Amino acid sequence: MEPNLMSRQAAMVAVSNAVASRFALGTTGMHRRGPAPSGVAARLLPVPLHLVPSLSVSPERAAAEGAASRLTRYATAASLYTLERKEGGFARQVLRGRGELDVLSRVAALDKNKNRSCAYCRLLNGLLYHRPLGRKWGDQFPPVEPVNHEARITPTFDPDTSVSNVVLTKQQWLVRGPERAKQLVLVLHPLLWHETNPDLFRATDPARPRQEGGFGPSWERDLDPSEDLVGRFHRWNRARDNPRTRSGYLWEIVAWPWNQNLSAEVQNIIRVDRQVFFAAPDLVELEFDYALEECLESNFGVAFERSGLDVDGGRCELTAKPISKLELSDVAHLTVRDLAHLGVGYGDDPATWRLYASPEQLVEPTTDGDKQLLNVEALEAVRKRADALQHGWGGDQPWLVTSTLTKRFRFTAPLNGPIELWSALNFSAPALLVMFMNRAASLPAHLVGSGDISPNISRIAATLP
Repeated sequence: MEPNLMSRQAAMVAVSNAVASRFALGTTGMHRRGPAPSGVAARLLPVPLHLVPSLSVSPERAAAEGAASRLTRYATAASLYTLERKEGGFARQVLRGRGELDVLSRVAALDKNKNRSCAYCRLLNGLLYHRPLGRKWGDQFPPVEPVNHEARITPTFDPDTSVSNVVLTKQQWLVRGPERAKQLVLVLHPLLWHETNPDLFRATDPARPRQEGGFGPSWERDLDPSEDLVGRFHRWNRARDNPRTRSGYLWEIVAWPWNQNLSAEVQNIIRVDRQVFFAAPDLVELEFDYALEECLESNFGVAFERSGLDVDGGRCELTAKPISKLELSDVAHLTVRDLAHLGVGYGDDPATWRLYASPEQLVEPTTDGDKQLLNVEALEAVRKRADALQHGWGGDQPWLVTSTLTKRFRFTAPLNGPIELWSALNFSAPALLVMFMNRAASLPAHLVGSGDISPNISRIAATLP
């Protein structure tokens, strides 16, 4: 783990709790969790929101800021601004330096002009890609551009079963070239979760039931010492193509921060079902279901438990295709707001700054005929933006990557800890799911192809057609 990344992730969990409370569906929202549990030791409580800035920009943490740590800080600032919508709030305290604060000022100025753009994407992408001085491509041609701004991580909570759930529907990116697109699909392959987020997933190794009897775990890792990760990856996929071995098992060790001083860790056996992995020169697809087979051990900061979870699963669907293969069905869900975002930078052109304030550009379709017209316009608009990106990228063809993901889990009552711990765990579960989904499915888009992600992802992508 990067130095100080744990503290910044603890800050992200605190912000994710606020995001979950604000943006969950009304009928299954976070208000149905009830009040925050009382009687829990302070050291087991999440970070209060007012401490987020101190965990993000203290001098000792700024001294060793790597790519993942910086991206976490930027995402935290973007989430805070989305919640507050003011320049002088917590988001400003998470940022530092004239360049970062200048991007925040520009986004805040847009809001003052009744701009209806996606503030999260504006701020995050601006912090990552805006180059105000001496730029060659500046913020006009970033290597990755979000397309569907309605693809929000939506958490829910069922008070009758205490099961938390998050959904991310049709998250879409235009990415530079096939290699980045393949890598962006691979980051969610179940065998590569550890390579994508080693700070969250300490291990995701193939597993099998233990053959011999005796004491100890009923599972063991299915590893060949002479086989590298590339060979293991292809062997895993060949096995999933066989109907007799369609289900596979992973030994997963996952850890996350309670706060800046304490982390939790769980060891699970995850069953992967109905996996489909297809790679061709003009299409990459990945689909699978996953579910908890057995929780082997957990430690939530109090004592080791023989279990800890009884629900942990979801579904993953990803496709990547070159823009030359784009079809109407790929963009039929896009809105007028999404189309208005395409190609918007941070220049001083008044037309750009007023883009979303124009009433005629905010009229949503009201009839089937209008919707059909919007679909056609969406196809043309995405192709037009892709052509501009391809020119700005020196001929590298854009690929469209689409992902739809769900995840759910539930903690069990501890045997060796206070019952209040169980309440605290399930109370914080929606926030943890939002943080996990963001770290695993959204933020890696800004790391692939830049050398800031595991080289094994690039090595495996290079072996695909």
